[in-house]
Amino acid sequence: MRSILTFLFVIFLAMSSFAITAARLLEKADQAIEQEEFEMALDYYDQAIKLEPENAKAYYLRGIANFEEVEDELALADFNEALELGFGRIDLYYYRGLVYDSLMEEKEAVDDLTIFLNSNTAKLESELVTAYTARGYCNYELGNMTVALTDYNAILEIDPTKIGPYNMRARIYLNNKQYDKAINEYKHIQKLFPAKDKYSRAKIIIVKNKSGDFEGAIEDCTQLMQEGYSKSAIYRLRAEAYLGINKYQLALDDVNTAIEKFAPFTNGHNLKAKAYLGLENYDEARKEINEALKLNPKNIDFIKTKEEIEKAIKG
Repeated sequence: MRSILTFLFVIFLAMSSFAITAARLLEKADQAIEQEEFEMALDYYDQAIKLEPENAKAYYLRGIANFEEVEDELALADFNEALELGFGRIDLYYYRGLVYDSLMEEKEAVDDLTIFLNSNTAKLESELVTAYTARGYCNYELGNMTVALTDYNAILEIDPTKIGPYNMRARIYLNNKQYDKAINEYKHIQKLFPAKDKYSRAKIIIVKNKSGDFEGAIEDCTQLMQEGYSKSAIYRLRAEAYLGINKYQLALDDVNTAIEKFAPFTNGHNLKAKAYLGLENYDEARKEINEALKLNPKNIDFIKTKEEIEKAIKG
């Protein structure tokens, strides 16, 4: 009887030491995390999990460390294991949602981030901004524009000085062909971020080209050039606008200037092909579009231009 009691006592001591050792390893990992020594922390988590394979918290914490080290697949496996073991902290959905976002698994990211955002747990403003940003972009990629817009609105309610949400709202409005609203977003950026003035004006030109306001786009491009903002994109945008009003030679001149002053660009061949098509120089048009398709054979715009050229040649 005494030997059995002694045996059980020894087992109890061993188990207590076992648990304390794993806990101590997690403490050491926390200290390493505070010093941003993530590889060292990962080593401590590995040791703790070897000692306690059912320790859900260890998997959760190792998942965060793997996330910080951009080891997304490993982080995802750790978070999934922590959930299977019954880990209950809502933060897990926050981190797993960010991992899914990084892995471009947008639907799963939206699901996890929604669980996190809809929970009643206290959240840091930085966490809210990060979660809304990630969920907003995932919804945008999934084509859920209205929901994405709601997320970007939520970010600006927390911090109206962030430029990203204004940019994304402008993109959403542009996709929805709400051109005036898109322009207003870029004007907000101009007002709030004076250093982004020319950037915003260039974006407004893009919207004007999309909306068919080619004369306005040409005027804006020319104004920027006169102010010394001589960028390749401005020549390219003005070339697109000239094409929109059938001023083919002026479009060709702008594309050639962009190439000569800066560098060749893939869409340059397409723009030149369109200009030559308008000038009824079909040999040059075909040559340019073939060059464009060599560089990007699946580009829908290039394929369309090719079809238009071939149709014109056939009469």
